[in-house]
Amino acid sequence: MVDTVPSHIAVATKPATQSDGSFVPANVRVSESISNTTRTAAGFRARTVHKLKPGRYYVKVSTVAIQAGCTPKFPCKELWSNARRVVIPRPR
Repeated sequence: MVDTVPSHIAVATKPATQSDGSFVPANVRVSESISNTTRTAAGFRARTVHKLKPGRYYVKVSTVAIQAGCTPKFPCKELWSNARRVVIPRPR
């Protein structure tokens, strides 16, 4: 088993993906590197810098394997999670 670390978070308006598992760029509203995470009972929590308007979004997180053979010229493959639907409600 290979250890991985969180790398990026992406938020899109539609769940459509490219062949590498990332969202289609036209649908992406937030794309950030993950630098600070907080461990929780269920896993990890990360916050984005951007704020989103109310609506329905899809969120994916990528990870990168921690391996000795990874170099800037030959980086380790980035793997994307399944998309999770998130709804930001309108204020009442």
